[in-house]
Formats: sequence, structure tokens, C-alpha cells
Amino acid sequence: MPRKITLPQEADPAYRLADIVEVAALVGVDARTIQRWDKMGSMPPSHKHGGTKRWRLLEIQRWIDAGIPDLRAPHGSFHFTTGIIGALTDH
Repeated sequence: MPRKITLPQEADPAYRLADIVEVAALVGVDARTIQRWDKMGSMPPSHKHGGTKRWRLLEIQRWIDAGIPDLRAPHGSFHFTTGIIGALTDH
């Protein structure tokens, strides 16, 4: 089961970034699963920093809170779009 993200007080959750290992641990899956979901476009958008993909923890937490829809289903896979991320971050 995914766990709640706890951030140090000095970290601004709107800008705090997590690498693939941290995201995988938070979601409770292997890093290869995160890579696959990212390639499928089934995750919040990633950002490249120093050649490494990273994700905003705020977006990952909202994705977790939304229930991380079952991406293994053969039909009706969930895909994040800019509109959904925008809607999530507007609250």
C-alpha cells in the first residue's frame, strides 16, 4: 500500500523533486515499473535534472491520493494529461 509522503519543514512541496527510486518506494513498486508507467504516459510528467528524471512530490502525492488507477488493466488504461495535472495542482 502506498504511504503518505512526509517532507522536511524547509522543503517546499510544490517544488521538491524525487528520483525514480524514491517514487518507486512511495508507490510500493519496483523502479522498472515506474520507468514503464512513465514511458506509457501513465504518470505525472517527469522533469530532467542532470540527466536524471525526477518527479514533483506534490504531483506524485496527488496521484497516490487519486488511487493510482490500475495500469495493468488491458483496456482503459489511465493516462495523465496536462489538464488533469493542472486540475490537481489548482486546489
